[in-house]
Order: sequence, then C-alpha cells, then structure tokens
Amino acid sequence: MTLARDLDTDVEAARRAKDYLHALQHLETMRDPAEIAAYRIQVREKIAENSEELWMCWLRIQPSKLDQQGRQLPGEYAAILRLMAAGGDGQGPGRQVYSATMNCFRKCRNTCRVGQ
Repeated sequence: MTLARDLDTDVEAARRAKDYLHALQHLETMRDPAEIAAYRIQVREKIAENSEELWMCWLRIQPSKLDQQGRQLPGEYAAILRLMAAGGDGQGPGRQVYSATMNCFRKCRNTCRVGQ
C-alpha cells in the first residue's frame, strides 16, 4: 500500500511541477511590467497633449461664443489632464483628481457646447 501511496504522491508532485512550468512559460511570454508602465505613461501624456490641442483649436474657432469663464474652463481642464499625465508617484491619479477632472469636464461640456 505504501508503494501505491508513494506513487500517487509522486504523480501529484509531477502534475504540480508541470502546471508550474506551464504557468512560468506563460509569464515569460508576457510583456515586462516596466514596459507596460512606460507605455501607460506615454499614452497618458499623449491624451493630455491631444486634449489640450483640441481645446486650443476649438477656442481659436469659437472665441466669440464664450464668456470669460467659458474661456478659462478648457485651460483648467487641460491643466488637470497634464497633472494626471505627469503622475510622478507611480500610483496614478487618486479619486479626488478623477472627480475634479469629471467636474471640470462637465462644466466645459455644458459651457462649450459645439454648435451653440
């Protein structure tokens, strides 16, 4: 009976080793976490650049339709997006930053409606 038990134990250990090696091979084919983090930072920076450029273009096209507050809101929104892209601590923006971004975006959207 001990031979059968030992054999079962060996088979189970071999199965776990095989599963481990399979998981390790899968991990080795994945992108490096540092590479993913660098890519995410690059994407955030590009989003901030594009957003600012869009707002500035829109402001050049529609200046007569905005009051002073309406002209300031897109700049504030762009500044918040730049702060988000800058990050710095590796943690990403917190809940308050996202909340401020969304509040500013809503104000901009309501104030700067296209076609008004």
